[in-house]
Amino acid sequence: MTEDPYLESLEDLTGKVAIVTGGAASIGLETTILLAQKGCTVYIASRNPTRATSGIDAAVARLSPDVRGRIAFHHLDLSTVSGAIKSANAFLSRENARLDILVGNAAVLTSAYSLGLDGVESTFATNVLGHYAFITTLLPLMKKAEEASVVVVNSMAYARAPRIDYGELLRERRETGEDGSSIIHIRGGLARYGVSKLGLMYFARELDRRLRAEGILTIKVNSCHPGVVGSTSLGCDTLNPVGKFLEPYIKSFVNLIGNSTTDAAKTQVFLAASKRVHEDDVHGEYWVPLFSWSSRYCECKSEAITKVAADEEEQRKLWAFCEEIVGKVSGEEGISPYDSTPSAEL
Repeated sequence: MTEDPYLESLEDLTGKVAIVTGGAASIGLETTILLAQKGCTVYIASRNPTRATSGIDAAVARLSPDVRGRIAFHHLDLSTVSGAIKSANAFLSRENARLDILVGNAAVLTSAYSLGLDGVESTFATNVLGHYAFITTLLPLMKKAEEASVVVVNSMAYARAPRIDYGELLRERRETGEDGSSIIHIRGGLARYGVSKLGLMYFARELDRRLRAEGILTIKVNSCHPGVVGSTSLGCDTLNPVGKFLEPYIKSFVNLIGNSTTDAAKTQVFLAASKRVHEDDVHGEYWVPLFSWSSRYCECKSEAITKVAADEEEQRKLWAFCEEIVGKVSGEEGISPYDSTPSAEL
C-alpha cells in the first residue's frame, strides 16, 4: 500500500484531539505525524520536554510550519501511579478539553530488576499500571466524544508470557542479583517485558468489556502489534551499562530485518483513525500488520490471541490488581482516579 491510499483510508481528523504516549520518537513520533497529517491536534505525552520539542520540530520539518500549532507537549510520567493520574487530571482541567483518540504507545524494557516507587516491578509498573491509571482517569472525557478510540500498543512478546504471578510483581528479589551488569540479565528483562505486554492485552480486553457493559459503544478499544523496529528506544535511557553497550548492535541487526518506523505506526493509526473501525464496530480485537517480502507495509488485520491472553478470569484479575494499587496510591496521596466500579452485568 502506498502512502496516499493509506492516508485516504483514514478519517479527516480536523477538530479532533489525540494523545500519544511516548509520541516524541520512533513509532510514537510517526503516529503523531500521521495523525497530524490528517488534521488532528496531537498531544505528545512524555516525561522529557526536550525530546518532545525535538519531536515537534521533526514533525514540522516533515509536514509544514502550520502543524506546530497542532502538536503540543503534555507532561506524563508513567512510572508512578500518582504521576499518571496527575497528568490525566491536568489534561482534564484544560479549557474546553476534549479527547477523541488515545494511543498508549510508550513502553520500557530494562535488563535490571527493580521495584518501582509504588512497590510493583518497574517494567510492569510503567507499561501496565501507568497506562491503566492514565487511560481510565481520562475515560469520562472520552465518553463525551461522538466517536472515540483507545489503542493499546502491544507486542508479539505477549504470546511468550505465562499467566501473570502477581506475587512475583511485588517481590523485591534482591537475591537474584539482576542488576543489569551481565548479558545474562537481558533474558530476564525480555521475560518481564513479555509479562507486561500480556498485562496490557488483559487490560485492553477488560476495558472494552466494561465499557460495553456500561452501554458505552462509542469508544472502540483495540490493541495491536506494530511490527519490528530497530529505532524504538523502549526506554533504553534507563538501561544499565550492558544494555547501553549492546543497544547499537541490537538496533543494527533489527534494522536489517525489521520495518520502517512509518510502516510500524500504520496499524495503530488505522485503529485510531480509520473509518472502518467505527463503521464495522471493531472493538476488543488484536491487530497485526502484514508486510511484503521487502518488509513494506501492505495492510493490517485482526488476529486471534493465545488461550492464556483470552482468559476472561485472568483479565478480571489484572483489572482488580491495578484497581487495588491505584486505589491505594490515590488514597494515600489525595488524588482522584477514575471510578472503575464494575457494572451489574459483570
